[in-house]
Amino acid sequence: YLSTPYPTLFRSASFSFFFNDTATTEIYTLSLHDALPISGVKQTTYLKGDSWRINGSLGYFKLKYDFFGIGNDAGDNGISIPITQEGILFSPAVFKRVLENVYVGLKYRLIPIRTKLNFNNPKITIPKNQIDIVSSGLGFIIDYDSRDNQFYPYKGMFFDFTTNFASKTLLESDF
Repeated sequence: YLSTPYPTLFRSASFSFFFNDTATTEIYTLSLHDALPISGVKQTTYLKGDSWRINGSLGYFKLKYDFFGIGNDAGDNGISIPITQEGILFSPAVFKRVLENVYVGLKYRLIPIRTKLNFNNPKITIPKNQIDIVSSGLGFIIDYDSRDNQFYPYKGMFFDFTTNFASKTLLESDF
């Protein structure tokens, strides 16, 4: 398992699709439609005999959905606001092995999102039809990884504990 003294690269890609689905929670009722895939790539680099790990994620999403209001009963009224949200995800991280199978590190997350309200109902007034926000955060990670192989493990465990802290002052996050 990673016995080479040279940097080792692993690449993977993940894709998710949402089509004609309805997501209902206690607070909001949404109907997803005509959504582009949420797609992204993730790369992990193992350095110095796996004593350092550097990984990063980059993704793009464009979601179109109908917002029916607050509460489960809001969807029964038949009035909705079409919303489009588009953005990217950038999230690098660096880990250092501190004990056998235990890694600690730092992670940064940046997600700028553009929200457009595609609304044309004279009965309801909306002050802005486009909202730009940034979600930015810094956190620490603790991983326990005793797997014999990252992709096809026969034995071992993987545990990932990740935190993320946002700050309007330090990281210019809107949250």
